[in-house]
Amino acid sequence: MKRYRLEIAFLLIAALYVIGKLPTLSIPHDEGDEDIYKTLAVHLLDTGRYTLQGTPVLPTLSPFIYDRPLFHYPPLFACGIIAFERLGVIDYSVMLSWLGHLLMLLAVFLFLKKKFYHGEDDFFVVVLPCFFAATDPIFNFVANKIWIDNLVAGLASLGFVLLWLALDRRSHLFTALAALVCALAILTKTPAIVFAPLVLLLFGCRILRDRAATAAYLKLLGTYSLILGALTLPWFLKFFAVTGAVIPTWLNPDPWLLSHNAFVRTVTLRPWHYFLTELPLLSPVVLPLLGAFAVVAIRKRLSQESTLMLAWFLGLVGLYTFWGARGAGFQMRFLTLAIAPLYILVGDLLGRLDQRYRPLAGSLVIGLTIWNGFTNSFYLINHRVADLFDLTRVFF
Repeated sequence: MKRYRLEIAFLLIAALYVIGKLPTLSIPHDEGDEDIYKTLAVHLLDTGRYTLQGTPVLPTLSPFIYDRPLFHYPPLFACGIIAFERLGVIDYSVMLSWLGHLLMLLAVFLFLKKKFYHGEDDFFVVVLPCFFAATDPIFNFVANKIWIDNLVAGLASLGFVLLWLALDRRSHLFTALAALVCALAILTKTPAIVFAPLVLLLFGCRILRDRAATAAYLKLLGTYSLILGALTLPWFLKFFAVTGAVIPTWLNPDPWLLSHNAFVRTVTLRPWHYFLTELPLLSPVVLPLLGAFAVVAIRKRLSQESTLMLAWFLGLVGLYTFWGARGAGFQMRFLTLAIAPLYILVGDLLGRLDQRYRPLAGSLVIGLTIWNGFTNSFYLINHRVADLFDLTRVFF
């Protein structure tokens, strides 16, 4: 039993998370995007057509974005909803959002266990960040609704971590598994392709660190690319054949949507720095964590793992800030793809600390976990709130 103590702790965290999400099975799931995905799934089941054309929800939506012969994202999420529809409990498809969060937790656990667990002294270096990640306010907020963001982020995060660990072993089998999971992420929501630069950066760092193994890493890249392409190319070819585009370029709010939807209009009017100023208030670990690793970088002790995790977090936050400023608007749920590295970096930092300081740092993590719990409880009770704000804005 002691041998599997770490795994048992992770399973208990996952079980506590699921218990905390049970109330979402009994709340109404009739928000706008929820209706879109449920309608899309039922229409696909009934007619075999993956489109909102011919559905009662279409007249309430922007015709420029939604009145098209093929829906703009791949059908994996809709297929998951269909499974619940066949069981007669379509609103239980909110469990797909839970699943995405659990996959993100698994990614954090696997990475920390592999990289930072060297013995019993490192138990909390792995467990505390996982417990912290289970309370992440953004993932928990999305997990209250039948939204696509958690599932794509969980799959993409897990796929990237699996690829990282596969390269450690130079294993073609595990590289293929990573490619499969990454393909599922793209087939859930095409913006998962934003991980492509991170994948190339990962391979580049490996080659720079071990130039003698360049050929081996290029073969692994070939395996990864071949499987990823074989699994995702049919969707892109189908999408191009029907729409004439490789990816949907029409998803930014258009004049019709801006004039008919006050919430969408609000998120497009938010300042360009919205994510940069709101996220540290929503998740207070962000600023001290980045400050700590700035000190580590100045002392030239930044590891390859730390560097790539910072690139993952900062790169995607920067990218979504750019997209938001270009007209897509700013909603906190857009950042789910960028969240996993935060908790991996928490474990990285705990692992760097002298044993004397770990209890103090762990107490801080527990305090922030409790703060996240208050945030999650507020939004679980007020489940009709359309976007996520930090509690200082809610109460003050």
